[in-house]
Amino acid sequence: MIRSGETTAVNWLPWGHEAFGKAREENKLLFVSIGYPACRGLVLLERELFWDTAFIELVNSRFVPVRMDREMLPATDFVYMTAAMAIRKEGGWPNNMFLTPSLDPVLSVGYGKPPDIVKVMNDVDALWLKSDSTVRTHAAHVGKVIKIHLETVDKAREEKDPDLEKLRSSMDIKQGGFGAEAKFPMVGAMEFLLMESNDDGFVKLTLDKMSRGGMFDHVGGGFFRCTVDRNWGKPQFEKLLCDNALLASLYSQAALALDDGDYEFTARKTLEFIEREFGSGLDGGFAGSIGDDGAEDGEYYTWSMEEARKVAQDDQFLEEYGITEKGDISLIEEAGSIPKITQTGKSIPRRIGVTLRAEALARMKKAREARRGIFLDGKVIAAWQGMAISAFARAAVTLDDSHYLAVALRAGEFAIQTIGWSHCVSDGKREGRINLEDGAYLAMAYWDLFEATGEEKWLAACRDMTDASKEKFATGDGGYFMVENSEGLIARPRNYEDQPYPSAAAVLGRVDWRLSIALGRTERAKDAADTAINLLLSLNGGGMLGGEAMSLHREVFSPTVEILYSFAENELDKRRWVQSGHHRKWGTVRIPLGAVSLNRVLSFGRKQTEVSRAFVCFNSSCDVPARSPDELETMLDKLETE
Repeated sequence: MIRSGETTAVNWLPWGHEAFGKAREENKLLFVSIGYPACRGLVLLERELFWDTAFIELVNSRFVPVRMDREMLPATDFVYMTAAMAIRKEGGWPNNMFLTPSLDPVLSVGYGKPPDIVKVMNDVDALWLKSDSTVRTHAAHVGKVIKIHLETVDKAREEKDPDLEKLRSSMDIKQGGFGAEAKFPMVGAMEFLLMESNDDGFVKLTLDKMSRGGMFDHVGGGFFRCTVDRNWGKPQFEKLLCDNALLASLYSQAALALDDGDYEFTARKTLEFIEREFGSGLDGGFAGSIGDDGAEDGEYYTWSMEEARKVAQDDQFLEEYGITEKGDISLIEEAGSIPKITQTGKSIPRRIGVTLRAEALARMKKAREARRGIFLDGKVIAAWQGMAISAFARAAVTLDDSHYLAVALRAGEFAIQTIGWSHCVSDGKREGRINLEDGAYLAMAYWDLFEATGEEKWLAACRDMTDASKEKFATGDGGYFMVENSEGLIARPRNYEDQPYPSAAAVLGRVDWRLSIALGRTERAKDAADTAINLLLSLNGGGMLGGEAMSLHREVFSPTVEILYSFAENELDKRRWVQSGHHRKWGTVRIPLGAVSLNRVLSFGRKQTEVSRAFVCFNSSCDVPARSPDELETMLDKLETE
């Protein structure tokens, strides 16, 4: 968590046996500060609390201080974020947990000013000194409740199909997105709606709001984590690889499904940003995040009207990107019990007009690069690497771009050769055990590389990663645990919700379903169906946090259409073929011919030729080949009417 070159007087220990043993031997509570490098609240906590004399003296003498990067231990973070929600009825990072030596949760506090947190620490310590047995008993009860909640499924619930109305009930039909306050890019839900094709108006509204509002960085490219307001105006100034990779994939798919050039533009700008900012110097790997450590929130990204006018040299730009004297960025400060809101006179560019004003944006980008106030967290997380591979591989297919395929292949080689079966690579070293998210998203990445290339290598890598993940993380009833075992945990949590990104259990199920068709293995289809049932049971039909599970259920329980592609080496219009083969009615699997382990029922007698062809197969029964994109489209239309 501490960036290079920094020191601290707090005797921090990493999460692990040394800290646990010290707490037991000295009969002390652990003070565990959980966050992630790009978290603005953690940046402030580092500056204000961790250098405060009273805090340092107290935490070193009366507690065992531990710092944890949630990105390194996502399951541990999930357990204690669940505890925070139970204890203080709200979550978010930093999450500062007081734990007993048995790791049971006593109390959680978020970001706060040093005097306030020190007071809480003194109060907790006084309770511990007065009666540690009482504190232990209460914390053990909380821990037991959390364990039951995270490890079990309510068997009394009835099996459900995807509940579209439950999802619709959380839609913000005026501003787009979900919920009525802060807005996050709920990619799983958006992909389900894109597949379902019944709410295209809402999908377009949301895509437009995200890409034209304050969540998208119009100057430098890429998406911020979220916006803190309902109308997508003020972003939380951090950029994560996972968000950008998932959104690049979403926009490239939307460009295909909705035939919208603006979505293609957003996808390309986001992929360009990922490659430039996250991929530089890592030989195929992608760094994790870009954080904001300026003196003021968003200082690097915001502009006064005077600054913007001087740099952009385009008054029309000011109007079309919402730059005003008043500004749209405010700071909230605590003044006793009443929050004080201060308008800063700074604006975050938002595209209000119809034109891009590219020259003005380029001038602003050049000027902004001379500023300080951001930092890069360079660790390569396996799951996020997988998301990035998928984004480039899918865009290579949907946008027919050979450069994206080259990036995806290089990133795939990095995943196999450098990441291997570890959780991440930091400073060139492998760290941590692979978890469910890593396995699921890498398996999907390898599938997407197979779909883009037809190479046996990637199909085999996908199969091996899927099988290993099922062996390590399966619960036995169709569900999946987040980690291989419960070592160092008070609970071994299951994975089902799309939080903070699409459910890894559902992603793995979707990969297994594709493999069932490509390899001709019906038991894989059954496993995927069991996962779909288990997840929707846990989610009571799905909803805003169940989009990926809803997509899985729709795929495995819909009629299956397989499209077998055989492209000629000199084919110049792959994109037209893919567009013609796109359909939103069925569960569709695109399979390029060529891999030796493909299901013989699908591949027998169908070889690559000098002329591009596509076979439409319905539940593995294939028609005569289509010899043009128009023929392929006609065949699918005919299939729909039968």
